[in-house]
Amino acid sequence: KQIINDENNNNFNQTQQTQIGFITYSDKIHYYSLKSNLSKPKMIVINDINDALLPIPANQIMTNLSESFELVDHLLTILPSLHDNDDDNISSENALGTAIECAFAAIKETGGKIICFSFGLPSLGKGKVMNRTTMLNDTNNNNINEYDKLLKRSN
Repeated sequence: KQIINDENNNNFNQTQQTQIGFITYSDKIHYYSLKSNLSKPKMIVINDINDALLPIPANQIMTNLSESFELVDHLLTILPSLHDNDDDNISSENALGTAIECAFAAIKETGGKIICFSFGLPSLGKGKVMNRTTMLNDTNNNNINEYDKLLKRSN
């Protein structure tokens, strides 16, 4: 939040050109529309993490920071508590690969940077990674490649 405030205050000329968008993820992908004509951020949830299609046009996900500063500031204020009351849908799963693919699709036409914060190994969707200790201890796993066999301890 401090970076956005500094960007808005210190570099006003650049801020007029700065596009920003937000995607959060767990076992679902959450897009946030922050168009300046909205009164509050609009969240769109995608349950199918194997098909990384944008649910809305990229220009509704990416928004001009100077035009939508209040919405961005509001989203960053509520984001830490946004899913707190969602006890039925709390997930420890992580669809990082799919989230990155969705972010890339959102900036594909204009270019830009993707800044990602992750909470663990990607366990769902594209780029799924298995925990190495679980995989190496599973003697029935047919997906262990030669490199992983070399790392397995012998008894």
